[in-house]
Amino acid sequence: MTKETNFERNSNKMDNMTVIKAVRIPKGVVDKLDEILYKKNKRFNQVINEFLENYINYLSKIEDISRDRPIIISSRFFGLLVESLGQDIEKIKERAYSLGKEWGKEYLFTWNESKTIERASISIFINFLRTISKYSGLYKLDIIKKEKEYICIFDHNYSVTYSIILGYYYKGIFESFYDKLDNLADKYEITDIIANNNSLIIKLAKK
Repeated sequence: MTKETNFERNSNKMDNMTVIKAVRIPKGVVDKLDEILYKKNKRFNQVINEFLENYINYLSKIEDISRDRPIIISSRFFGLLVESLGQDIEKIKERAYSLGKEWGKEYLFTWNESKTIERASISIFINFLRTISKYSGLYKLDIIKKEKEYICIFDHNYSVTYSIILGYYYKGIFESFYDKLDNLADKYEITDIIANNNSLIIKLAKK
């Protein structure tokens, strides 16, 4: 059996020591975090320690290697990307759209702050896209709003196949939620998907 050296013993003691650091957190963030902690039966310190450990030991190193933001996605979406490797483009469109329709309502309810259908509007989908852009690293997003149209421009560093997957996946998500709602003041539909290398354009227009 290998004996622990004094240096290793002292290092382990240092690792197990705790310190107190005061941080300022917006009240809105704290309120939402308290809700999450209650649902997941976790403590504040537990979540903060898990997040910091994850950042120190993994995310910060990914940032150094890629010189960019890490990409954070669900295992579902990762599975779709892997499944699409080497597939025919039409099959990729069909599969991405199908899974978007299967999961879309759940996703949009999860990211809908009001949590009610009564307040449902096109803004739920637009805010969903903005949130994914801000936190996932999947793409950068610009949205042009016109009187009767939204133009969503996605910029990324990947192939036209990736653009196609995103486009038809989001089309499925959109239709899974909005096609069954009759209480919307303004109904929209996706009228065009333009997929290119490094970019995607989705156009939504009032019906």
